[in-house]
Amino acid sequence: MKTLLLTLLLLGTLFAEDKGYVIDKEQHLMWQQCGKSASLDRAFVYKSAQSYCDNLYFLRYDDWRLPTAKELQIVFQNKTLKNLAEDGYWSSDRDPQDPEDNALAVYSENGHIYAQDTCEDTHIICVR
Repeated sequence: MKTLLLTLLLLGTLFAEDKGYVIDKEQHLMWQQCGKSASLDRAFVYKSAQSYCDNLYFLRYDDWRLPTAKELQIVFQNKTLKNLAEDGYWSSDRDPQDPEDNALAVYSENGHIYAQDTCEDTHIICVR
């Protein structure tokens, strides 16, 4: 029975990826996800990244947002998302050391959180 349930859950995740999203059951979040042949190659300055996610209407939902640094770190470390650029992704968190000029980004390969100048282009993934 456990094997059947696990198989159904994995199949549900695979089908969901093809539809452009992944459900993260651990964090109870829905993430954008590109198909197998394309990466999430959207790079924006910070203000535009926030605006993009805040105004996104996708899968009949309009409550998308930039994820927190901790949410990104967990999803990257768990390898929940596929087809990512090997680069940083904006979080919604500002850098506590320099909140005027920097926000926190998270490196997709290992979940490392770092400060990024908000005028630099950085990748995004929206979450709800």
